[in-house]
Amino acid sequence: MKRKLKLTAIAVVAVICGCSTDTEQPTQQMPNHEWFVVIPSEGLPKDGLMEVGREFQNLIGKRAAPDDVVTLIRAPSHETVCSFRVPQGDAKLRLRDPAVKSILPDIRHVFAPETVNTAVVPRVRLPDLAAAISAGKKTSFSTRVVIFGSPLYSEPRYSDQNMRDGRFPSDGMLTEEYSPFNLDGRYPNGTLISWCVLQSQWGLHSQYEDEVTRFNRLLLQRQNATLVRVSSDVGMAFVFENPQFTDTVELRDEPAVMKTFNVVAKPAVQQTASRSNESADAEAVLSAAEQDIGTIALAIEWTSQDGDCDLDLWTESAGHREKMCYSHKKTAFGELYRDVLHSSHSISNPDADYRSMEWQTINHNRLEDLTVWINVYRSSQPAVVRVILVYNGERKDKTIEILPSVAWNKLDLRAF
Repeated sequence: MKRKLKLTAIAVVAVICGCSTDTEQPTQQMPNHEWFVVIPSEGLPKDGLMEVGREFQNLIGKRAAPDDVVTLIRAPSHETVCSFRVPQGDAKLRLRDPAVKSILPDIRHVFAPETVNTAVVPRVRLPDLAAAISAGKKTSFSTRVVIFGSPLYSEPRYSDQNMRDGRFPSDGMLTEEYSPFNLDGRYPNGTLISWCVLQSQWGLHSQYEDEVTRFNRLLLQRQNATLVRVSSDVGMAFVFENPQFTDTVELRDEPAVMKTFNVVAKPAVQQTASRSNESADAEAVLSAAEQDIGTIALAIEWTSQDGDCDLDLWTESAGHREKMCYSHKKTAFGELYRDVLHSSHSISNPDADYRSMEWQTINHNRLEDLTVWINVYRSSQPAVVRVILVYNGERKDKTIEILPSVAWNKLDLRAF
């Protein structure tokens, strides 16, 4: 298996052990917000909980304004773990405030449990959450909800309506009398919701994930809330500026049924001679972008005298902390479809043993927001790289040379 760079796990979450050395001044936010952070009681890995705990500390110490109210909720029971007002002062003073220190044992139990069960789905009973948030509301501040867990509905009492194996509800399930998705609960006016899924790919296929996300957006919309983003970046979960979703979801006239998205899970990268199907998929993505001016597509393929030459696309989009790359293929702003391990014998040779084409799509057309690099992960020889860009419905390409001594090569997309 291809060995890549890996972020080291956080050894200690300061909010759990009750200390912090961070003295940075908090960011003042006006007006105030009331925050609800929802954590499943099972299903999340320890390292994921540790990272969430660190960002929860950042919320208390820096992100939230003084007098903001923060409530920690356990899913799927939706019971309140703790609720408190954010104290005045910098991060160090806030985390040492008696009101915050008094709830540390409860926080420690959530973010540093003795045992975890990752064999189950980290459930969030989304249709029921609205009532719990409204019941726990303490102020007239605007409401921000941060959810961690699976977007797939999973409830033993309604096994026939669970989302699994490509199943998802039709829009008609929102108005069906006995549907688990048709509940009376409503969020406070103006509620914004951000959802974090700790794994970048959580469904059978990206299109299936899109269907589930669309349904969840529509459900929340009917419950008086707005889903602003779905991301695997824990830090981005607490960011409500520059939302991923800005449009309104229209209700389809459909019967109340569970639909099935018939698709096979994406295969792992195959190191075999045949690449014809994957090449066709790349062409389909590029052609589709030519028909949709709201989408950007980007592809690279390369050749080198070093048959093990391994290049990687890295892409950032303004307003998002996450980077799209080999280890994080699906992001809030797009998707990388393939990570290639070897160079081809010649560019655009369909019979090459390792056809070197990686391709991605961006779900917006703001070229100025994108920053793209080609990283030389491994190579002892120069590489000739063909870069294909589809922007505003027009396909362009150029060929560049990359030296093995330059690890990060920034692409000037405006120069195409």
